[in-house]
Amino acid sequence: MLLAVCLSAGPAPGREIRWAPFPVLAYTPETGGIGGAFLQGVTSGDSLAHESQLAAWLSVSTRRQLELGLRPELWLAQGRWVAQGELSYQNWPATWFGPGDPAPEAAYTVEKGKVELSLRRRVASGLFVGGYGLQIRESFTDWEAGFPLAEQEGRDSGLGLECAWDRRDSSIWPTRGGYLLGRAARHAPWMGNKRPYTRWLLDLRGYRSAGPGVLAGQAVLDGRGGRPGFRALPRLGEYLRAYEDLRFLDSWLLAGRLEWRQPVPLPAWTGPWLARRCGMVAFAELGALADGPGRLAGAPWRRSLGLGGRYALLPDQHVNVRADLAFGSEGLALRIKVGEEF
Repeated sequence: MLLAVCLSAGPAPGREIRWAPFPVLAYTPETGGIGGAFLQGVTSGDSLAHESQLAAWLSVSTRRQLELGLRPELWLAQGRWVAQGELSYQNWPATWFGPGDPAPEAAYTVEKGKVELSLRRRVASGLFVGGYGLQIRESFTDWEAGFPLAEQEGRDSGLGLECAWDRRDSSIWPTRGGYLLGRAARHAPWMGNKRPYTRWLLDLRGYRSAGPGVLAGQAVLDGRGGRPGFRALPRLGEYLRAYEDLRFLDSWLLAGRLEWRQPVPLPAWTGPWLARRCGMVAFAELGALADGPGRLAGAPWRRSLGLGGRYALLPDQHVNVRADLAFGSEGLALRIKVGEEF
């Protein structure tokens, strides 16, 4: 079903779709050299306010790791329906640190297939309700001594409900308005889960223009109840750019961040590839983890501060490549991706 939605993301008659390719080049000690490509497509679809998108990517490392996927966001029927999802495959190394504060490190390689779909319908001005589904199948193909959780491989399937309030002026580069998403999903035994659990998510975002720049903010509460596997736990690195993806994780997460986004216009003589395409951001992020919601207030808070640059692959649609340098208690981290953080 998700693949059919992805394939339907082409432009309707009379609508134009713009494509932005971006090469992927990187190196890490775990993977060696990484090469690949990222392709972002954007069209206004049949929505009056929001753009439909389709992202596709492929990465291959010199150590034979592979990652590929499709991620659509489709606004349909004059914005009355929105469908989002992901179809992806990954065979990639990672490092386990344990829940809470870092535990002794242990490297492993995970093979993962993922299908995710969210479908919502507008029931009032700016208000959407709908359903959510997720299926992940993981297996650990290699691990070091000290990695104790290989028995957690297998299926992770969940179904849930969503309610969203969306008053943003754009879903790609919003400059004003707000967004609130609430989700509750159950990963039950009858779905094939060996470790059943429940997930709750509350995601609030706001945007305000100030001169040529935009002030953006986000607050997130993400929790798990039951017996989730360690790769299903909320991760601090998902919201704090200075931390590794799986460095800090626990059952409940509370995070907040502010970001100032500022275009950097250059003289016309620099040419069309620079004059309208550059920008910068400054950001501050805070987050805490705990094994229960009542313990978040007393949990240690970690920060992430940084600066970033932007280069517009599609200036009119504000499809940007971002390079963010963040500083936290674990040191520095550099992230290069396509699209804004939130």
